[in-house]
Amino acid sequence: MEVVWSNNQISKLIELYHQRSILWDASNKDKLKKNDAWTDIAAELHISQKEVETKMHILRSQFSREKKKNKTSKRTGSGSEEVIKSKWQWFESLQFLLCCATTSGTSDTMGTFQNLMVTFW
Repeated sequence: MEVVWSNNQISKLIELYHQRSILWDASNKDKLKKNDAWTDIAAELHISQKEVETKMHILRSQFSREKKKNKTSKRTGSGSEEVIKSKWQWFESLQFLLCCATTSGTSDTMGTFQNLMVTFW
C-alpha cells in the first residue's frame, strides 16, 4: 500500500535524513550503517523502509531538477529577472545536499589523462 505523505512527514523525513550524513555524504561507503540509518528513520516515522527510501529518492531527484533549472537560467547574458528561482517548497530544506553532492558520470578525465602523460613521459 502506497503511503500518502503529509507535509509534516516530508519535513520530518528531510530533517532525519539530514541528521544522518552517512546517507547523503558520498564519502561514506558502509552499507550496513546506511541500512541501519534507513531502518531508524523508518521506525521513527512509522513507515516502511522501502517507502522512506523511495520518497527520499523522489525528493533528491526533484531537488536535482530544480537545481538544474536554476543553473541553466543563469547562463551568460541573462538578466536577474530571467534567473529562475525554485518555488518548490522543499528546495531550501535540501540545500545541505550541495555540500557533498557528486556528479554522476562527469569527471575531469582530460586532466587525469594529462597528468598520466606527464608522469609517463
